Amino acid sequence: MNSRQTELLLRRKQLRIKIATQRLHIAQIAQPWQEPLHKADRVLDTLRSLRRHPALLAGLAGMAGILLWRRGGLASLSRVALRAWGAYRSLSAFARWRRH
Repeated sequence: MNSRQTELLLRRKQLRIKIATQRLHIAQIAQPWQEPLHKADRVLDTLRSLRRHPALLAGLAGMAGILLWRRGGLASLSRVALRAWGAYRSLSAFARWRRH
């Protein structure tokens, strides 16, 4: 091997050590974020599932409405409906924003 190849091999080895050190450093930085990001992924997966199955969402909202209607009357049901509508609008706006 000539000296140029030896220099390149040495430089390559140094860069690999540097890369490994940087990866360990990034892993240490990312460790505290692992659980919150995992939970956020689960929430997004649930929202995507509900979006694919609107009948399930309507059924759950209906059941919740009936339970609340029995307990709090029609006023309680209208508050629930308004909150559900607001949540739907917020989630749909968020989904449109994420697509673009």
